[in-house]
Order: sequence, then structure tokens, then C-alpha cells
Amino acid sequence: MWTAEEDRIIDESARLKGLRWKAIAALLPGRTESGCRNRFIRLSERRLAAQGIHVHGAGPVMAALKEHGLMVEHKVKTAKGSGAPNGKGAGPPAASALAAVAPNQTRV
Repeated sequence: MWTAEEDRIIDESARLKGLRWKAIAALLPGRTESGCRNRFIRLSERRLAAQGIHVHGAGPVMAALKEHGLMVEHKVKTAKGSGAPNGKGAGPPAASALAAVAPNQTRV
């Protein structure tokens, strides 16, 4: 069972640092990267639905967040001269979302 505090940490971390699931999971002992990502997507689905935007699944949720201006792109720092984060190849851009949708809302 997810707690309201865990949901708050996921939301704030995603908003401030982007969708860096490994870093977010490290803040939540016992939670996995995948679990945090899935929780973020499910919370986003619910919040979007509350605004009349009905989507299901990670791709459609992320597209809806971008389309409605609820997700801000974060710049990914690159290793010097590599053009890629830590010199290990390009990854997906990091982003965050939903503070504007349901700030400080108690969750179940």
C-alpha cells in the first residue's frame, strides 16, 4: 500500500529532478524504480481524469501531460565532450508533471 507521503515524494521529486526513477526510488526504502514509475503513471491518470482527460497507460499519460502543459522538460547534463549523460549514450529526456493538477491533495 502506498502512503500519501510516498506519493508526495514521487510528485515533488519528479517535478524538481525529472523522471529519474532510480534517484526517486532511493528516497523510498523498499520501493523499486518500476514501482515508483508505475505509481506516478497511475496517479497521473487519476488526476487527468479528474480534469476530464481520460487516458490509460504510460505513453498516453505522458503525451497528455505534455499536451496540456503539465510536464516540464528538464535538461540532462552531459559528460564533457560526450554529448550524452555520463558518456553512456543518449537516454530519454527527463521530465516532471502534476503539481499544478492536484497540489497537496491527500491520496489513498
